[in-house]
Amino acid sequence: DIHTLLRRLTLDLSGLPPTVEQQVLFQDNVNAHGLDRSWQTEVERLLSSPSYGERMAVPWLDLARYADTHGYHIDSHRNMWRWRDWVIDAFNSNMHFDQFTIEQLAGDLLEKPTLDQLIATGFNRNHMINFEAGALEEEYLSEYIMDRVSTTATVWLGQTIGCSRCHDHKFDPITQKEFYRFYAFFNNVDEVGIDGRAGNAHPYIEAPTKLQQHHRDDLSQSIAQHQSLIKRRLVDSQSAVKQYTELVLANEVKLPGPPNDMKVGFGFDAADGNDIIPHRRNLPQGKIAGSPIYLPGKFSEALLFDGSTMVTVGNPPQLVNDFTLSMWLYPTTEDNAVLFSQAEYKDDVISTGFDVVISEGSIAIRLAESADKVRELRSQHQLKKTQWQHIVVQYSQHDLRSVDSAEELLDEVAIFVDGDATSFELLKATGLLTAPSISELSIGGASGASGFRGMIDEVRAFSRKVTDDEVSRLGGGNPIRTIIDLPENERTGEQTEKLARYVLRQTDPGFEKLQATIDEQQSVLDGITKSISTTMVMSERDEPRKTFVFPSGTYQTKGEEVSPGTPSVLHAMTSEMPPNRLGLANWIVDKRNPLTARVTVNRIWALFFGSPLVATVEDFGTRGSLPSHPKLLDWLAVEFIESGWSLKHLHRLLMTSATYQQDSAVVREHQLRDPDNRWLSRMSLRRMEAEVLRDSLLAMSDKLDRRAFGPAEAIESREDGLVTSRAQDCRYPRRI
Repeated sequence: DIHTLLRRLTLDLSGLPPTVEQQVLFQDNVNAHGLDRSWQTEVERLLSSPSYGERMAVPWLDLARYADTHGYHIDSHRNMWRWRDWVIDAFNSNMHFDQFTIEQLAGDLLEKPTLDQLIATGFNRNHMINFEAGALEEEYLSEYIMDRVSTTATVWLGQTIGCSRCHDHKFDPITQKEFYRFYAFFNNVDEVGIDGRAGNAHPYIEAPTKLQQHHRDDLSQSIAQHQSLIKRRLVDSQSAVKQYTELVLANEVKLPGPPNDMKVGFGFDAADGNDIIPHRRNLPQGKIAGSPIYLPGKFSEALLFDGSTMVTVGNPPQLVNDFTLSMWLYPTTEDNAVLFSQAEYKDDVISTGFDVVISEGSIAIRLAESADKVRELRSQHQLKKTQWQHIVVQYSQHDLRSVDSAEELLDEVAIFVDGDATSFELLKATGLLTAPSISELSIGGASGASGFRGMIDEVRAFSRKVTDDEVSRLGGGNPIRTIIDLPENERTGEQTEKLARYVLRQTDPGFEKLQATIDEQQSVLDGITKSISTTMVMSERDEPRKTFVFPSGTYQTKGEEVSPGTPSVLHAMTSEMPPNRLGLANWIVDKRNPLTARVTVNRIWALFFGSPLVATVEDFGTRGSLPSHPKLLDWLAVEFIESGWSLKHLHRLLMTSATYQQDSAVVREHQLRDPDNRWLSRMSLRRMEAEVLRDSLLAMSDKLDRRAFGPAEAIESREDGLVTSRAQDCRYPRRI
């Protein structure tokens, strides 16, 4: 009956049951135009639906071992949804299967590859990845390549080539040497066995969506236009700059001092008892553990710390997500010590919270959620003993769980010593974390941790990142005054422009408005850039690796050196096919190849008819099953190739066949003669796949959001309770 037919077709091509409206429309079309014409119209509608690509992606993602985590002991998150969406879009656009194959196996080797072609190569980056400390890099590098060999051969050739890893294949004409010649195609990827990253492993690329790239381009163009207006005003500002500098030199205009919007500030000037008078009124009062000793400081007096001295502030403002710390230091030792802490410690090791410390003579910042979830970054600038130095530490990271790489984490930190930015390194990155709030702030030491030895003066903490100019002013200088004091002919071009920008900001409201617009747009642009996901891709090394036969099947024993090559039992590579992954991809979709089209057609048949023509879908070797309908398999394979490898053509062909439209009711005579329905006397009885079953239940209970949406576009939670999710977090296609 037509309702059963429509349900079957809709589930197969979209993964969802038909809506009531679709059923009514189909019934009306059948009544008006007959079943055959209405059926063809419905097939075309579903092939053109965005849900078609989502449905077809599900089995392909399974073949590609797609996952959102790396899979080994530290099963951390990975971002591969951009590759997943590329697959969905490839199906929806009817990318022909030969191109679909070439781009996934070797898109990076095409001439001037596009971003999409690079993203496509993620197919062979979906394997498990290890970054556990103590794991052997060479071992896991070889395991990744072994995985690619077996997966590629299984998916496209239906061959159990992995059986030849340790010895010649027991049943099929594939030697161990041929296995490692196939291995050589994948042995030149620019990767390492133990990457050391919690997120995507090298090689990976920034992969903006079309929407993100469109917004970036628009903002970049607008910023460039506003900057050209700024540049014009700077050129015309000479008289205004000259007039302003004369007023400053005559003391008729005062330049600004240090910023005063700090949340915590101490001058450490002597006071009665153990109280510390803060720089600003209504800031929290601090308490000193022990008897304070005040000595001449950088400004007025400073507090002496002897390793046990500690200043504490109860219920301080929380600074962990976005802060700047400024202080003057006079260290007398190079011992590791706490300078500023909102943390808890166990055996002198941070266990939760954040702190700024001296670590091996340098300034470091540490954040921890627990003992095994820690981030530690350290300046590479060595502090000097018995000398006053001004340090500024800035940190801004509102969601540490979104950090995908060490580079992203380093981008959030700035450390200045005496006004100069220092380079720094990531010392530790274990686990994903969100630093919690700690109720007490301490300076110069902390309970359970080593204290500072020396003097500290002028501590200021801000719940924001200060500007570079403010960094200088916090240290007692003023870069604008320094420029003004220079003769005009001795100023560098950079200093001249810096002074002009400052003067225009003070005197020209239009300039300030232009700059505010640029700053606002740049902030939005930075936010978009930060939100852009990375995705793992294939990339060739400049220096090819050598490939050897592993006689025992493991990297520890190396035998004969081999070059890239394909199994001799199959057709040979032509001279136009380079000995790399691109040549291999072209060899796989060569019309002379007896396997690729048959293996692919067989999988598609199994998807729509419940059982394949060759029962052993992944084994077309001598131990695999013979096809139930060899001539049908051959004909479909040739039809598939001659259609230009069009998947939609093949799907259309199967959907409009009389075989597909049969009743699935079991007739006793057919059951006796053909109990497994091998001869297709009826439509097979099939169970829904897990994803289709789940989506059907959600759809029928009116809890599934059926709206189509593009890659990476977030769908916010809806008041009507429909099930929605951010595209980035979906395990399977985008509508989930």
